[in-house]
Amino acid sequence: MSIADDFPKKPNETDIEWFSRVLKDEKFLKAQGERVMQKSWEMGLPVWQADAKGIYNLHKDGTKEYIKLY
Repeated sequence: MSIADDFPKKPNETDIEWFSRVLKDEKFLKAQGERVMQKSWEMGLPVWQADAKGIYNLHKDGTKEYIKLY
C-alpha cells in the first residue's frame, strides 16, 4: 500500500491536515497493524494484545501467553 497513491493531498491541505486524515483511516490502520504483526512474527517476537481476561503475548501459532490478568 502506497500512502501517496491511496491518500493524495487535497488542494490547500497542509502536511499536518493530510497526516491527520491518513491516521484516521481505519482501512489504512488495519493494514499497517497486520503488516507490523507479520514482521514481528517473522523476527520471532510475539505481539501484545488484550482481551477481557487480560494482556497477553500473541504468538504466530495463535497461542496466548497472558502476562497480566485483570
